[in-house]
Amino acid sequence: MSAVRPDAAAWTGTGAGRSVVTLTPAPAVDRTYAVASLRPGVVHRAASVTETLGGNGVNVTRALLAHGAASHAVVPLAPDVLAGLDDAERAGLRPVDLGVRTRVNTVVTTHDGTTTNVNEVPAPLTRTQWTALTVAALRTTLETDARWLVVTGCLPARADDGDLVDVLPLVLAARTIGLRVAFDVPGHQLTAVLDPLAPVDLVKPNVDELAQAVGHPLATVDDVVRAARTLLARGARRALVTMGEAGALLVDPHGHTVVPGIAAACVDTTGAGDAALAGYLAADVDGVAPAVAARRAVRWGSAAVTQRGATLRATPATRASRPAPHRPDTADRLRGDALVAIG
Repeated sequence: MSAVRPDAAAWTGTGAGRSVVTLTPAPAVDRTYAVASLRPGVVHRAASVTETLGGNGVNVTRALLAHGAASHAVVPLAPDVLAGLDDAERAGLRPVDLGVRTRVNTVVTTHDGTTTNVNEVPAPLTRTQWTALTVAALRTTLETDARWLVVTGCLPARADDGDLVDVLPLVLAARTIGLRVAFDVPGHQLTAVLDPLAPVDLVKPNVDELAQAVGHPLATVDDVVRAARTLLARGARRALVTMGEAGALLVDPHGHTVVPGIAAACVDTTGAGDAALAGYLAADVDGVAPAVAARRAVRWGSAAVTQRGATLRATPATRASRPAPHRPDTADRLRGDALVAIG
């Protein structure tokens, strides 16, 4: 295992800053079609078609910037995609040209708020490409006095052997300079990237991803708590599990906190989990307790489903210091330990 050191002379970061650096190893152009309804095997006409640069870390950074927080998104971008972005779309981006085509993901939204995604598999990266990307991320944390390094989205395979890219050197380097590290990766990759010898500060799966990580369905809040604790045993210090309209669950070695969902008129679920993660990180940077940060996560995630597109825009609800009313029915169900919605 080779060390990842961007600049030995600059290796003096404290991790006590106020910025968040996200690393999205496999960003995508999100092509979104809005249709009245979706039926297999028939021709549909889209009321609108939009294209935006997407990726979990890009969404997190944009949500933070929209709320006045400092954030930078490190992304490998093909030159043609970068050239097509306007100034607003480039805000916060730290592009890295690895010579890899940027994938295209297809999103279909319907009038009732249902979202269907068809995502391309990330292109494999050589070890040299992966090292260049991680060095760029670490250098960005040093240049921006970062508090968090957040690794998000689907991780690519290595080009030479097909195994998952090795994140351990990145985590160890980040820990060396005092950064807090978070992972928000797919469930089938989550357990593979955790290592009790190099623990990360936060993982943020949704219930489906958590079930995939532990290999069995999760039907109750107690199930989710137990599953989250398996991630803690594997090398996570805290787990924030988003549960769709049911809210979120925060689990750490000392206990767990259930944050009920907030009533929201859902039009598009794309990016809701990213918005929730951004809310948590923003609150942490503000110095609030984790349980309070989890409430902000639910508030931002709930606001995201009321907006079309993957990027959360600031609203009075997301800027409010007081939380919005929770869903009474969801709170009742959570007290009964029944999970009726996942997301």
